[in-house]
Amino acid sequence: MASKKDKIDIDEPSIIVKPLSKFGGLDNIHVALLGLVVILILLLLVVSYNKQVLVKNVSSNSTCVYGAVNGTCVTPHYNSSQIKGITERLLASYANLNTSLSLIPYITNVSAIEAQYMPSAKEWYVSVRANNPLQNRSFNLSAVISDTDGSVVMTFIETINPTPLSSNYVASAGIVRLYGKVPCLQGNGAVPVYWFIDPYAPGALQSLQNYTQLQRSFGSKVNMSLEILYSQYSQNIGKADGQDNTQQLGKYLFCASAQRNFANFSGSLSSFQGYISPGTLSSMANISKLDIAQLNSCLASSQSTINAQAILAQYYNITTTPVAVADCQYMAIPQTARSAICYSRNGLC
Repeated sequence: MASKKDKIDIDEPSIIVKPLSKFGGLDNIHVALLGLVVILILLLLVVSYNKQVLVKNVSSNSTCVYGAVNGTCVTPHYNSSQIKGITERLLASYANLNTSLSLIPYITNVSAIEAQYMPSAKEWYVSVRANNPLQNRSFNLSAVISDTDGSVVMTFIETINPTPLSSNYVASAGIVRLYGKVPCLQGNGAVPVYWFIDPYAPGALQSLQNYTQLQRSFGSKVNMSLEILYSQYSQNIGKADGQDNTQQLGKYLFCASAQRNFANFSGSLSSFQGYISPGTLSSMANISKLDIAQLNSCLASSQSTINAQAILAQYYNITTTPVAVADCQYMAIPQTARSAICYSRNGLC
């Protein structure tokens, strides 16, 4: 695991970003797909169960830690701790898939990974508990990992294994540790939190409720920063209503996020569906009691700042939105962002 001792200073700087959620995490398509995943998992539990039985049988010799073949104890190439680390990377790999499976890193309990060696096959069987956020029910996710090279032989999560295996890994429930990233330098000790959204992606506006709740909860202990990304969703709307008009929503959100009445403004937009005209945005800004002079000044210069945020998005390899990055090294979805913030600093929560 990366050390927190080394720190770097980075400039806060959209790329094509795929939607993760509706209502800050799950849209209708993801709900349906996640339900299908659960059904497939249940159908494969028989196979999973048989694997477990095999492991228990070959490991029953009390004098052999990892089992025996032809009466001789075996010593695998990897130990159980290393296999758990590979499993954490496997789970993190699903974050880049544009399906409901991208939720897997954030719903698994990596503290309870079970790894059992199958000496005859020279493979490891691993399983981890996950919580279905739709039904608040737990189920098993499992996979087989080669002891020869640590590759994923198969998973009982989907028919195609995610490749290549991510260097990121699931550090704790709802938190993905970004490989090679170190803590941010922050002079006042506040935890930087980058909140990436495409304003027109499903769930983006709704996720701002999580954003403002975290601001109220942590106060000066966190430094929330809204990062606007114009992905395919904004581009598609722009084809009909004009790119300049479409991008006004991102500009308004970015500029309003610097004002204390941002929660009023973002909350007033959360029920909107589809294109929001500049005239409507201006009216909502007045109703939300934003400082209009400050807002207009920011709007006039905001485009260059928003363009620069593409650098930050590329640095963190953002492929789903809405998503948060806490302390420059921990990624989470809106529902688990608080956990990531707390995990980033000992004693914060």
